[in-house]
Amino acid sequence: PILAMSVLAQQPTAQITGLVTDPSTAALAGAIFDVTNAGTGVTAQTTTNGSGNYLFPVLNPGKYSMSVRKPGFDEITRTGIELVISQVARIDFTLRVGAVKQTIEVSSATPPLDASTASLGQVIDTKPIEDLPLNGRNFLQLARLSVGVLGPKPGDRTASGGSFVANGVRSQLNNFMLDGVDNNEKIVDQQSSSPVVIQTSVDALQEFKVETNNFSAQYGYSAGAVVNATIKSGTNRFHGDAFEFLRNDFVDARNFFLAPSSKKQKLQQNQFGGTLGGPILRNKLFFFGSYEPTNTNSGNTQVVTVPTAAMKGGDFGRPAPDLQPEHDDRRSRRLHSFAISQQRNSSQSHQPYCHQTARPGAASESCRYE
Repeated sequence: PILAMSVLAQQPTAQITGLVTDPSTAALAGAIFDVTNAGTGVTAQTTTNGSGNYLFPVLNPGKYSMSVRKPGFDEITRTGIELVISQVARIDFTLRVGAVKQTIEVSSATPPLDASTASLGQVIDTKPIEDLPLNGRNFLQLARLSVGVLGPKPGDRTASGGSFVANGVRSQLNNFMLDGVDNNEKIVDQQSSSPVVIQTSVDALQEFKVETNNFSAQYGYSAGAVVNATIKSGTNRFHGDAFEFLRNDFVDARNFFLAPSSKKQKLQQNQFGGTLGGPILRNKLFFFGSYEPTNTNSGNTQVVTVPTAAMKGGDFGRPAPDLQPEHDDRRSRRLHSFAISQQRNSSQSHQPYCHQTARPGAASESCRYE
């Protein structure tokens, strides 16, 4: 026996719906609609029902053209229709009676309204995603452009991973979707501190929508916001890019607590890669892929307290030294330099200055008087 089943997910798609009437506002049944994706050439078709309504329930975000025809009426073609993720666009048509075949083309019209849903949110499209500066190239940072969205509360483990607070609800209650698939990190990634499982490259992302209120019940799960993202698709034309982003310590300031002889902590970060998409079978089958590794080499300065020789001998009347870590680039290992500076006393003319160096398996101390 063969078991067949259907699985429905939260579709990151758009819809077009509307009403077709004649000049007397009477509904027209049986009008034929054709909608074509300008990038891929994929075409879908539907027919108005008895009340003159039509619906295209599953359309990928992008630019479209559509036409409507019915015997005895002029055909109308509308181009330049741009759909965004999770949009329900309403486009109504009025067909004029025509004795001969005539086509009316509308190329510059008012953008379709999303009057079929009560959802509140904002779409972040390709241009701001690619043009705005992002520390670490994390697209979730752009969610703060939406109304009612703020940065995470202090101490949030996912703060550096791009989490945010929507309408005062804690960041753990946001819902992240990628191409209609659950993308929530149930246990916070301790390495990247990311709230999502797959952190998509910004060059591979077509757009995403942040819905903060009255979103559809199909999403469920969240009391915060719904972030619905979609990846770019291949088209009938080959397209792609290559990139390299460099960040280093060249213009970074020194740590205030470093000893004068210590080097500035190291920082070298490289993010590079590219994207490529195109056709396999024109108007039918396409491919798209992206690659983006991140290489980071960074140093960390810590200031701690270590016991002096006097403390080891039971004399705790003198101030404790500070630990100053130092990075030796030539041998690629960390050396710890302890700079111990005793405060001067007005009744004493000379105070010792001791310098301790700790290496793996060895320690030394040298003192001089000033």
